[in-house]
Amino acid sequence: MNSRKVVLSSLVVALFGLLPAAASAAPLWSYTPSPFSCGGLGAIVPSNACLGGTGFNPNKQYWGQATNPRGNCTNYVAYRLERNGANRLASSFGNAVGWKSVVQQKLGSRAANGIPSVGSIAWWGAYGAPGVRAAGHVAYVEKVSRDGNAVYLSESHFGLGSRRLIVRKGDSYWPDSFLHIKDQPRPRPPVSADPPSTPDPEEPSGDESAPSAPTSLKASSPTSSTITLSWGKATDDVAVAGYALYRNGAPIATTSSTSYKFSGLSCGTSYKLGVDAYDATGNRSSAPSVTASTAACAKSVKVSKGPQVNVSGCKSSACAYMTVSLANFGSGSHAVTCYADYPPPTGAFYQYTTSSSTSNVCVYGYAGTHVWVKVDGIESNHLTW
Repeated sequence: MNSRKVVLSSLVVALFGLLPAAASAAPLWSYTPSPFSCGGLGAIVPSNACLGGTGFNPNKQYWGQATNPRGNCTNYVAYRLERNGANRLASSFGNAVGWKSVVQQKLGSRAANGIPSVGSIAWWGAYGAPGVRAAGHVAYVEKVSRDGNAVYLSESHFGLGSRRLIVRKGDSYWPDSFLHIKDQPRPRPPVSADPPSTPDPEEPSGDESAPSAPTSLKASSPTSSTITLSWGKATDDVAVAGYALYRNGAPIATTSSTSYKFSGLSCGTSYKLGVDAYDATGNRSSAPSVTASTAACAKSVKVSKGPQVNVSGCKSSACAYMTVSLANFGSGSHAVTCYADYPPPTGAFYQYTTSSSTSNVCVYGYAGTHVWVKVDGIESNHLTW
C-alpha cells in the first residue's frame, strides 16, 4: 500500500539546516521540533521505532484498517486521527487511494486541498510499482514550516516499517493533497522568536531501546490440538507492554501474561512456536522459539459391510466380508479380533493380523444381528448386519 520508492538525497540533511543562508534568521518551524533518532532522517526502519511516543500499536485495528506487525499507513493515520478526537467518517475506507474521495464526500470539497497543517493527513494517489500502484499512501503531518513549503511527516509502511522525514514543495515526494479531518492547529509565535521548547504529546518519547528477549521458553501440556508455551519475563528500560506470539513465524496473538495456549492445531504435527516482547513505543525484542509437537492423533476403528461372498457353509445373501478400517494406527502389524452376538455363544469368532489400513478377512452371514471388531484392544462401532 505504501511502498513508494523515492529519492531522498535532497531530504537527508540536518534537521535545522533546510533554510537557505539568507533566511536562516527565521526559524523553519512554527514550533520547536523535539529531537528524534530512528535510523536517520528519511530512512525506513523495519519496526515502529520511528513512531515511538505516539502509542501506535500495529497489531491493533483502527477504523477497520488492516494490521501488520511492521505497520500499515492507513491503520497508523486512523490511530492518530482517533487520538486527536476525530470520529470515524465511514464504515470502510479501503486503500489509501480512496481516502480523499471519502473525506470530500463527508466533509466537503474544501477538506482536501494543497495546504498542509499540523495534524492533517498527507495523501498520495495511485503511484509506485506494479501491484501496489493503485493502493495510494497516507502519512501524518507532524510540523509545517512557517512558509508552508516544507512538512515534517511520520509514516508507517505496510509490512516494511516506519520513518520520519522532511519534504519540501517541489520534491518528487511532495503529497498530492492534504486531508483536513481533525487538524491540530498550533498558535504561531512572533517571527522574532520561537516559543520555549515544551514537551509535545505528539513527539517521540525518546524510548528507542527494545525490551530484552523472553527467556527459558518451554512447551508443555500438548494435546491433539493445543500446546502451552511459557517463558521468563522480559525487561525494558521503561516498561514491557506485552508479548506477541508466533506460530511457524506468523503472528498469532498478544498477551500480557508469560504463558499462552496455542489452540486449533493439527494432531501429531510439529510447530515452531515463538514469542517476542514489545514496549509502549513499538520497540520489539528478538523472538526466540522452540519446536514442539501436538499429541498423536487418536486411533479409531470402523467396521462396515464389505463385498458379498459365497463360501462353503455360507450360502445366504447376508454372507459378506466385514471391512475393517483403521485410522492413525501407524505402521506395523495389528491384531484384529472379530466378534458377533449370534449364533450363541456370543463373542469372538476369528482372529488375524494386518498391516493395512483396510482389510477384508472375517466373513459373517446372519442378518439382523450385531458384529464388531477390536484392533490392538481398541473396539470399533457395532454394526447391525
